Parts: sequence; C-alpha cells; structure tokens
Amino acid sequence: MRILTPAILLVAVFITACGGSSTSSSGRANNSPTVPAEASSGRLIDSPVMGLKATTRTLSGFTDIDGGFLYREAETVNFSIAGLSLGSSTAAPILTLLDLVPGARADYSAGMSFDDVLAKYPAIVNIARFLQSLDVDRNTANGIAIPEEAAQLITTYANEIQFAVSDLFVSEDSPAVKYICEVQQARGRANCGLADIVSVAAATEELSETEAAVASGAALNRLPVASAGDDQTLVEGETVILTGVAGDDEGGIVAMQWQHTDRNGIAKSNPVQITDANKVEASFVAPEVVADTILYFSFTVTDDQGGQGSDIVNVLVLDNDSAPVNQKPVAVAGDDQIVSPGATVILDGSASSDADGEISYNWLQTGDGERVGIVNGGQAVASFTAPSPAETVNLQFTLTVSDDQGASDSAVVSVLVKVEGDTGGESNQPPVADAGADQNVESGSVVSLDGSASSDPDASDELSYSWSQDGGPVVTLDNQNSAQPSFTAPDVDDVTALNFILVISDAELSDSDGVTITVTPKPETFSACQPSSFDAQSCGNDFCASLAAEGVTEQCAAFVGDIVNNENLAALQDCAADALACAAFLQGALFEQCQSYLGENGSQLCDPFAQGLSIEVVECLTSDENDACLAQFLSDNDVAACSPDALPDSPCWPFATEAGEACLPFQQALTGAEQACNATLPTAPLPTMTVPGM
Repeated sequence: MRILTPAILLVAVFITACGGSSTSSSGRANNSPTVPAEASSGRLIDSPVMGLKATTRTLSGFTDIDGGFLYREAETVNFSIAGLSLGSSTAAPILTLLDLVPGARADYSAGMSFDDVLAKYPAIVNIARFLQSLDVDRNTANGIAIPEEAAQLITTYANEIQFAVSDLFVSEDSPAVKYICEVQQARGRANCGLADIVSVAAATEELSETEAAVASGAALNRLPVASAGDDQTLVEGETVILTGVAGDDEGGIVAMQWQHTDRNGIAKSNPVQITDANKVEASFVAPEVVADTILYFSFTVTDDQGGQGSDIVNVLVLDNDSAPVNQKPVAVAGDDQIVSPGATVILDGSASSDADGEISYNWLQTGDGERVGIVNGGQAVASFTAPSPAETVNLQFTLTVSDDQGASDSAVVSVLVKVEGDTGGESNQPPVADAGADQNVESGSVVSLDGSASSDPDASDELSYSWSQDGGPVVTLDNQNSAQPSFTAPDVDDVTALNFILVISDAELSDSDGVTITVTPKPETFSACQPSSFDAQSCGNDFCASLAAEGVTEQCAAFVGDIVNNENLAALQDCAADALACAAFLQGALFEQCQSYLGENGSQLCDPFAQGLSIEVVECLTSDENDACLAQFLSDNDVAACSPDALPDSPCWPFATEAGEACLPFQQALTGAEQACNATLPTAPLPTMTVPGM
C-alpha cells in the first residue's frame, strides 16, 4: 500500500492513508487520535476532512479519517494546508465550515436562513468547493482526503488564494483553479480545468446535509475502515487474489466492492473482470500487457449509515517477455535516535537494498510533533534540524524505497527529541502485544481471543486493546476493544483460516501481534453416541432414533433386519437405523475383509445390491433353506472352514482377531454356521462396527 498523506496523528498515535483513497489503512487502532492529559478531541466535517494541519496554542497535528483533531479548553484551532489558512474557530467537539468564517455561525444561530448565510459569506462555499475539488477520489461519501501533493505545491499560491472573494473560481487562470489542477495532475490526471472544480450546487448540497446532521443532535457516523492488502507483483495470465479487511466500530458493514481504478480510486472506463467483486476476497486474471504495468484496485466498504471507507492496492503485472519476476526492495530506515532540541539529525537509509535493480528514496515525516523541513528527502541519507518543543516529543519518519519496476517497501524510524529535565518521553518503554496461541475450532463454536498476556514494562501504564480481522470470512467481534473479545466461528465447507491482529497502546507507544483461528466444518453428530463407532447394545433405540433420518432405502433396511440375527445386535433390528448397519457391512474395509474370506463369489454376498443381486436371492440367503442357498455361492472348502471339525488354523480363525471381529456377525448370519465357528473361536467381545465415511 502507498502512503497518501502525512501522518494523521496527534500526540502519540499516527494514522496514515493508503493507496490514494479517502480513508486510512487497517493499521488504525481507533477512530480518533490518542488524547493526552487535559486535551479533548474534536472533528472538522463537511464530509470528514482528512489531512489538514490543525494547530492550537499547545497542540499541532493533522486531521484524521474522521476529521479528528485535538485541543485544550478555550483554545482556538486553525486549519491549513501548509502556508494556506482555511480559517480558525474556538475549538469544539464538532466544527463545520460555517465555524471557520467569522460571523457566519453567529448569524445562522440568530435565525438567518442558510441560503442567506451562504450569500453573505461566500468564503463558506469557496472553501467547500476548494476542499471537495482536492479530494483524491471525488467521493465525499468516504470523506474528503487531502493528498500530500497539496502541501508540496501550495507555496506559489498561498498568498494569492483569498476565500472571501466572490469570484475565486472565475476562470482557468484563477490561482485556485491553477493550484487544484497542479495537484490533480501531480496525482496522474492528464487534463484539468475549470470543469473539474466542484460546482456551487454540489458544494452547497454537501454543506446543507452537514448542517442538518449536526442540528439533529444525533451522534455523527464515523466512517468504516477498509484495507486492500499488500501490493502484489505477478506475471500476465496469472490469477490474482485480492484480499481485503473491513471494520466498523459503531455498527455493521452492509456492502463491500472491489473496482479496477486509477491511482486515485476513480473507476476505469474499461476495467478488468473481477470475480466475487462484492466479497472480502476477490480475484481476476492478470491481462496481457505490452510492458510491465501497474494496475490499481480499490476496496470500498459501506456501513449501515451509508458511510464509506476505501483503500487501494497496486498490482504490478509483468510482461511475459520481460525479465524474471521483479524482487521487492528492502527499506532500512536506521536505528531509533534520542537527540536534543536544535540538533542536526541524520536519517540514514543507505542500508536499504534491491536484489535486482536500482532504488529511489523518499523520506516523509509520518509522526506527531512539530513538522520539520527534511533536507535531501529524496536521497538515501537525509537530515533535519530537531525542533525545540516545550516537552519531550517523539517524531516518526517513514522511508519508502522504490525500484525501477514500481515495487516498493517502507520502514519507520523514531527520533525522540529530549527536553532537558523532562524524563517522560525517554523513560516510557513500549508495551508487548501477545494475541495468544493459534486455535483450531469447529464451525458454530464460540471462540475467545485472548490478549491478556500482553504486558508493559512500565507497570503503571494502562493498556488499551483493539482487535481487527485480517483475513478469512468476516465475523463480528464482541467486546472488540477488550483484552478478550469473542466471536462465533462461521459455517465453512472446508478448513478455513481466520487471522486477527491485536494492537495494544499505552497512550504513547504501541505494539501488535497476530493470531490464526483455523475453523473446520462441523461433523455430523448423533444424540446417543459418536458416529465413528458404536456399540449396538449400549446405544440401543436412542441411537436408532438418531439415525432414522439417514434416508437409506427401505429395501436395504429390511435386508439387514433379516440377516443380522446375532443376539448382540438385536437393539438395531426394529428401527430404520438398521440401514446404517447395512451400509457398514456393505462398504469399505469391512466389505474387503468379508470378500477376502469368502472368495470370488463373496463379492455378491458381501455387497448384494452393488452387484445387482435380486431380492429373491437375498430372501433365499436368509430363509430356512440357508444351506441350500449357500451351496450356490460357496465352495465346499468355504463351508468346511466353519464346520464343527474346523481346526484353529482354518480360514475361520482370522475372524477372531482385530478387524475380523467386526465381520464375524455378518459372516455367521450368511453361512448359518454360527455354532460351528464359535466352537473353534475364543470368546470375543461385542463387535465394534466402524461406519465408513462418517
């Protein structure tokens, strides 16, 4: 996945957006940033706006996926894109664009109509059109995501864009139009002009819906989270598996959709065909390409209130005529550092490597704290001057290395800026996540995930827990933010693995661990005893009743009722479950044992229905004229084997051992020589009949 914006983090937790979508990656532990002591969390919404710089007197950071920011009581918060200010307001739990324009909220609260407020304060609609036009995928249903290119390209226009004017977007040459188009073109759009600016009507509709939602007093929906998985590299013609992860802290996911898009998440006009596009796991066949080509696929999830979250995965399709499959580079960002305010800090990624090509480097600040200027951010070794914060702060930087075929890798390094006399930042040690042992469970069983073995070297730190699913059929976790959540194992046809990630945090540092739950199909069970083996006498009629629904033919059941005359099997004779005993005798290993003993003709005796033996012959075998029937199928030697004079080494003797015991009652019933055989055999316990295939 590719990083879209700078860190969406305030204080100690960072959230990055991935793949050019209007949402964060699945690495998000919570919807909102971790709140430091005496601080509160607020949200800026038009649709939630992500990626704006939010600055108060004591706090600074970037708005997250839900437009979240932090503030302390009575502080003023300013929202900006680098050097361009969008406006300020007294911080509150919910702010809209009306709050950023001086006087607008007061007039609206005093009874001025919404349309009149917009007419009196054109900056409101101008800011809305500006933000919605910068949105990466132009879909406000999944929030407004400001791309990182917006901050990089604003310098030229910061002093020329004035939101209070009525003609901000009057022509192609307007600074605001030129700036938005530069950002869009940097994101890969071939053409951009005045027609690509969001209209007044569309912006006004979004503003109106936002104000109505706030005025209703109902809790505002937080967007669900989507992850499209890791980037992939395959050869044309291969089947590509797309695996997503979906989550929603408030309600349920009602829809999922994979689409072939451009890098911004906008659907392609001639997309590849995706199988199971509305499921967590989808697939497609990599198309033929004339040269190695990157394809983009968005994974969008919708919650029960219509909110959406999206993520994009890159799939590099290699031409069959190109070089061997490209190997992904390896990013190494160096060791974490502790520095003093004002120190020159070296970021060293020179240990990064690529086994089969050249790599480029890109350093990006993705952590909390005052933003710094990175020198040589496109080189292996970069640097910056540590800020001078009022208290110790941890800065994080991400190094992304990309090879000449588009594959990339990222690594993170932390730089602790240590303020003299402040031991808080340095003394805190990271917690250790433990998601518990892997488990094997059956469909329908209640599964408990156990992160209670997680720990923190700092005994006084309180840990928070957040579980998310990272693979397999989606399940609902009860008590998702506890150490020991649970869920019901889904019904599966085959052995299926469910993967879960536990993220723990001590409010400053975090750690994660994974666990795999393997779900097996639930076997058929019976009320009286296990189906794999049964004791006919002890199971009795309860077992018969539990097997009555097996649906074996009445003819087979009648046949068994006739021939099974051993007194130890009497408990099975008066119920439909005799059919299962029939199946036990006429199939599998038992059939092979019986056939082996009786010889060539025995195949008809041991499996009469499979061989087409008529019911007349079956009746003959079970009639009083048993001996006459046997003479038609058995040789003299076979009959003699169970005669009263048979010796212990006769063919009848093997039936006293191991599996032969199971065939004995059947053999005895067929030959009518039970007493003769028993005279030569030791006393055997009641046979245990193994039911094939159960």
